[in-house]
Amino acid sequence: MRITTTEIEDFHEIIIDAGLEPGDFELIEQYIHLPRPARESDAGRVLVKCQRTGRERYYSVLHWVVDFADDLRDGAFD
Repeated sequence: MRITTTEIEDFHEIIIDAGLEPGDFELIEQYIHLPRPARESDAGRVLVKCQRTGRERYYSVLHWVVDFADDLRDGAFD
């Protein structure tokens, strides 16, 4: 799993559209060791941390951008 350039651009655009600063958010890819026959998508996750508030959320690699946008809109990082 690798976070793509497009996903990072979308991540920053979502933050800006919410009236926030992209520099306030940290994006980290994480891998979890799972025994076979686990899929690679099950082993990867994305951690987003808000430096301003200290709040953080974990996301599945499959839909993390959409899930992050929903959480940001719903105040999960306030």
